[in-house]
Amino acid sequence: MSNIPKQWKLTEEESFSSFTSWQQNLVYLLTQDKNFRPFLLKDATWNKESPTAPNRGFTDDDEFSAAQKSSNLYQMLGLVAQWVPHYLCTDIVKNSTSMPSIWQIIRKYYGFQQSETQFMKFATIVWEDGERPERLYQRIIAHLQDNLLVQDSKLMHDGEHVTSPEVMSPTVERLAVLKWMELIHPHLPALVQRTFAFDLQRMTLKDLQPQIVDALDGFLEELNHEDVKSSRVSFGSRGRGSAKSRTSNYRPRSRPPSRVRKQCRICKSEGRRYFGHSISECEYLTHYERMDLHGIKSYNVVADDYEDPEDVTMETGMEDPHADS
Repeated sequence: MSNIPKQWKLTEEESFSSFTSWQQNLVYLLTQDKNFRPFLLKDATWNKESPTAPNRGFTDDDEFSAAQKSSNLYQMLGLVAQWVPHYLCTDIVKNSTSMPSIWQIIRKYYGFQQSETQFMKFATIVWEDGERPERLYQRIIAHLQDNLLVQDSKLMHDGEHVTSPEVMSPTVERLAVLKWMELIHPHLPALVQRTFAFDLQRMTLKDLQPQIVDALDGFLEELNHEDVKSSRVSFGSRGRGSAKSRTSNYRPRSRPPSRVRKQCRICKSEGRRYFGHSISECEYLTHYERMDLHGIKSYNVVADDYEDPEDVTMETGMEDPHADS
């Protein structure tokens, strides 16, 4: 175990993020010992220490005897107890019944145990100045993951205690992306709905989120332009002295500059790959369509369709207006 990252002891002052880092490092360290791995499984449980329940409720199997399992558990719990405040050591060693119960003991000690008050802080998440959009998205996901219902939680749902750890559902992940878009700009979901109309028929918002990130600079530029236009129209229609005209418009948070990725809406509507080139650079446009796109008047005349004026005169019987009188 010499190559395992060094584990540190929790201090009396910890934040939820520092506890999460400590927890992840500890779990990784424990998985390196094959004797500890059975206790880290999602459904692994054991009994509290009791004279009437020898070996913490374990039974013999082909790999380990009940006594050996109990010995391995005490060794693991003793190891965990070395890296927590000493007030928690006895509770973890004697009263824990699973790994989630250990995390609950520690979270309760620091005051960030699971509660609906903690969950409702989801409504206070905002896009901070200078924050990368992807970091905002990961903060939203992390908050939801930290508030999933777990075993041994005091919270009841539908009048019953949770019997197994909750897993984040696809719908919750979709709602997380929707919340993320609304925090970036209140009109971003509507623009995404128009732009990715074809993709939204076959993909969820969770799978589409990386593409939204790629196109975000262009989306914000378009939305900011629309905000300026609407504010001018609103100001002109209500007059300079109107109280409503002085209400502040939406101001997007500043964010680090990044490269705007081109996209071709013609290819998007046809279901082709549309990132990386603009409409004017689309290889599917004809020469004359590209000329029209740049404002150059084009004539759809080809050599095979050209008719000589003399031939037209002979066929119609009309005199050539340019003939010598």
